[in-house]
Amino acid sequence: VHHGVDPALLPRLGAPGAAAAAAVPNRRVGDAAERHRRGRGGRERGEGRAWGGGMPPVVRTAVLLMIVAFGLYSTGVWALFLTKALKPWHVAAFWLGLLADGAGTELMRRLAGGFHWSLHTATGAAALLLMLGHALWASRVLLRRDDHAARTIHRISITVWMIWLIPFVSGLILGRRRG
Repeated sequence: VHHGVDPALLPRLGAPGAAAAAAVPNRRVGDAAERHRRGRGGRERGEGRAWGGGMPPVVRTAVLLMIVAFGLYSTGVWALFLTKALKPWHVAAFWLGLLADGAGTELMRRLAGGFHWSLHTATGAAALLLMLGHALWASRVLLRRDDHAARTIHRISITVWMIWLIPFVSGLILGRRRG
């Protein structure tokens, strides 16, 4: 947004580009009826837009990776919790979820120009470390065929998952505020 004017709306305003937007810095885009007709997205009602159409491809990829991580990790954790028996596919879901989350986090870090320490960053780092520890422990339990640990790991898994949800949800909220 340049001086309160969405660049995507500049052609509708009859402006050739950002220079025209700078010439009218306090102008609001249309009246209330026009804003209502366009809808919240600034486009005509009924004009469809593909998911993430307004996002740069790197942001879209990072968000998609986080959603994949959520799906994989949640499936593995809840399947383990409900069956209370560790299976190889649970461990695979933990590792793949960690991989997707790590890749998504790295893309977000690059977009942000590095880590900027905040509560979201701290909980995200803690969650990634917990996911790594959890995947390592689950792998060890499976490889050593530790029956006792295999029957109790579901309790720890659900706790790690709940902690992991904190940065996942805060990321959704922060992304929503910025986007």
